[in-house]
Amino acid sequence: MRKDLSPKERVIGIEVKNETRAYPLAQLQKKPGITADSLGGESIHIEVSAEGEVVAVRDGRGGEVPHIYVYWFAWQAFHPNTTVYRSGE
Repeated sequence: MRKDLSPKERVIGIEVKNETRAYPLAQLQKKPGITADSLGGESIHIEVSAEGEVVAVRDGRGGEVPHIYVYWFAWQAFHPNTTVYRSGE
């Protein structure tokens, strides 16, 4: 098991075209607004309110992107080749 995150770190798990990525909630909540990323060749936009709540996960065309809130250990167990989102901080 990778040690990138603590096992009980809460993440948003997203899969697009057989590529998976975990987005640590604590990291997203530090920067309200829209976090933009690319996964599986698609644009991903995660919108976080000023209160730290994830209000939308959309693709580049504005469509809803399926996602799950899960602990890191569980996400990685089912997606062993996942990557972890890192902001440009």
